[in-house]
Amino acid sequence: MSEGGAADLAAFNWAHLPRNDSEFEALMRAIDHELMRRGLQPPQRPLHVCRLLWEAFGWGGNFLPDKRLAEHPGFAGDVLLAKAYNWYDQVFAERLNTDGAIAFVPVRLANAIWRARLPLVFGTCQFFMHEDLKNAGTKGVVSHGPARLNVLTCIEGFTPGLCKRISEAEYLSFFEFFVRSFAAMNWRVALTGNVYFVEAIADFSSSVDDLMAQRFAQARWAAAQSVEKTLKGVLNLAKVSFDIKGSSGHDLLKLGKLVNAVLDTAIPEIALSAAMCSPGVRYGEQVSSEAQALDANHAALEIFGVLSRSIKLSRLTRVEAEGPPPLLVVGN
Repeated sequence: MSEGGAADLAAFNWAHLPRNDSEFEALMRAIDHELMRRGLQPPQRPLHVCRLLWEAFGWGGNFLPDKRLAEHPGFAGDVLLAKAYNWYDQVFAERLNTDGAIAFVPVRLANAIWRARLPLVFGTCQFFMHEDLKNAGTKGVVSHGPARLNVLTCIEGFTPGLCKRISEAEYLSFFEFFVRSFAAMNWRVALTGNVYFVEAIADFSSSVDDLMAQRFAQARWAAAQSVEKTLKGVLNLAKVSFDIKGSSGHDLLKLGKLVNAVLDTAIPEIALSAAMCSPGVRYGEQVSSEAQALDANHAALEIFGVLSRSIKLSRLTRVEAEGPPPLLVVGN
């Protein structure tokens, strides 16, 4: 089991990749049972499938494969994950988040923390804000131009009454945060080529879930693990050695300094410090607050954003964007 794993559970094992539909069905039933055993609810499970595939087979691929690959023959590479996602769509249907999210992020608005969905976008999408939550936007088609999305509708549980009471400054701050987070996570989920990257996505998801459940210590640790594994994955790709265990292995400032030197990036020390915490946080040896957990999660997003703009890293990973970046439009 890798360091920082959920509850130190044993790695998922399976004899071999499926060779036919019946073996695939058996694998998926076992994966779903294992994710249930790890305490994940149906809407959370698809995001963690790739981690179990890596544990069982050393699988590595695109976290967001083309859905059409599910119709392809065989069970290798991205085809396997596309079929796994399709399996969950068929089995749980409405119990899943079917409107397509690459990730969820926490945001503070009106003295509360809300969970916001970052949408899965292919091609171009215009982001805008409108206090009428019935104005969700449109799905893009060729004859009508790009898709449009009212980002306020991505905030779970947000009410029309609250929309009328948010200041313009808060609206603009949320919009800027949403755009930055979308860019950072759209890049992050597409980052492949190393086993650390697969685990880091699951850790970030756990950070958000723990924060919303007011498990602040666990949220801080998961955010730190997400950053740590992303940085270690980058260093692996660059063939740069680093400490794996001990306090030095969890030192985000040290890892960040190595990454900055290799990629000519400028990850801020303040962000690395906000994301970092000691293992003692997990065991209640240090008190963790809501503010610390939120800061740690947002620091992870900031670090991902810095890395996403690295030309040297793009050459190492060969990550390519799915179409042009979204057009950002503020509506009235």
